[in-house]
Amino acid sequence: MDRIIVYPGQIPTDAMFLNTNQIAMVALGLLAQAVLGTNTVADGLACTPTTPASLSVLVGPGSIYSVANLEATAYGSLPADTTDQIVKQGIVLGNTTFNCPAPVTSGQSVVYLVQAQYQDTDGGSTVLPYYNASNPAVPYSGPSNSGNPQNTIRKGVCFLSLKTGVAATTGTQTTPTPDAGYVGLYAITVANGQTTVTSGNIKQLATAPIIGKKLVDMLTAIQQDTPNFALDTSGVANTITVALTPAPAALTDGMVVRVKVANSSTGATVMNVNGLGNVACKTTSGADFGTNTVVANGIYTFVYDANGNRLQLQGFTAAAATGLIPANNLSDVSSVSTSRTNLGLGTAAVKATSDNTKSTVAAVSGSITAGHIATFADSSGTVQDGGSPVFTKSYSTTGQAISLGGTLTLTHGLGAAPKFIMTSIVCTSAEAGYNVGDELIVSLGGPYSGTSVTATGGAMTVDATTINIKWSNGVAVFNSMLNKSTGAVVSLTESKWTLSVKAFA
Repeated sequence: MDRIIVYPGQIPTDAMFLNTNQIAMVALGLLAQAVLGTNTVADGLACTPTTPASLSVLVGPGSIYSVANLEATAYGSLPADTTDQIVKQGIVLGNTTFNCPAPVTSGQSVVYLVQAQYQDTDGGSTVLPYYNASNPAVPYSGPSNSGNPQNTIRKGVCFLSLKTGVAATTGTQTTPTPDAGYVGLYAITVANGQTTVTSGNIKQLATAPIIGKKLVDMLTAIQQDTPNFALDTSGVANTITVALTPAPAALTDGMVVRVKVANSSTGATVMNVNGLGNVACKTTSGADFGTNTVVANGIYTFVYDANGNRLQLQGFTAAAATGLIPANNLSDVSSVSTSRTNLGLGTAAVKATSDNTKSTVAAVSGSITAGHIATFADSSGTVQDGGSPVFTKSYSTTGQAISLGGTLTLTHGLGAAPKFIMTSIVCTSAEAGYNVGDELIVSLGGPYSGTSVTATGGAMTVDATTINIKWSNGVAVFNSMLNKSTGAVVSLTESKWTLSVKAFA
């Protein structure tokens, strides 16, 4: 950064002051360019309805940063400089009001464009005193005592304007393009008969170069990966619609897009990022999506591949030259050995040895019937058919009410009488030293033996369809329980406990 040198006794000149201002402007401009680049950007300038509501909008204070000539016209005694360019800051400190009248033709709407531009504007015009050599006590008014006013400040201005679109049948109206040298910021849509502009009528353009995050917010944004993440707003399957912030001007090779998908895929799928057009979504093998390749409410990572203009779904591992298989979705693989190969586990199963280490299974002895248990026959690792499992079906229920002398019928849907039943009661309101959520294993009629039996709390019978419980009608259903803290015999209050049942067949 340059600095002006002055000396004791030196007569100051106007150029010294002007050069000092210009040097500071150049330094700040190059700093802004180093941070923001050379594309025009804006900050602030929020567009909101008026209060009270009307057919006008307010554009708030803000600034614009744009490349401009160092001096488009002479700056005092310094000549114009249209050869050198720097990033300049234009400022607007107050609110700007724009009127957006509704179209007069029924059934039509119109779009208004709020646009901005950097401008150098000379202002502060006044008649300045000048030195009068013939009579120093009486200064001249203006140069050569002409009385002419002169500008005293060169302002960097953020100039805002409203451009009116062409009224058209509602739904066909279009946003006008910005004028040369301007950038578009907001589109305001007003329909015939409308009397006020609401926030819903105001849309920031996807191309508006408004700074969204400040430097202090950048670390949080990076940590949260906000620039690359968006929610899918599409209402139909096989179409993903996202709007990243800030909006990318284009998709670039290797660009990452993370999406919380709204709908499960049923076939070939496309994604539209910030209105840049539909791009085919592919697996990393180049295949189209199928049923549930992506699932509603799942979060997925895509990478843009410019070679083929496609967005590739990540999270896949190579299976063979013929294609890629999802490593986290083995249900798509018909061969167990292929599944294990995809996961890098090899083709053989493993067994646990006596020292709890793992070794490779040596062989499979004969065939193993689907649904049977595979067992280790000897220390060599040979596997054989261990027969059917004891239980193949289960049923459970919780939160069942307990009533003195009452009955409870549960439809288990097992298709056969349960072979084993476990019952417990869960505390819902503290008593007898028990806390909410404590669970006590209890016996209702003891282990089932094919006939109705009774035990503490109630009698239980079962058949191929239901579990039937008849509660005790004594002092309490559970009147011979133990206090959790003291061990004293207590009766439990039915309303403070619920029944849980698990049955197996």
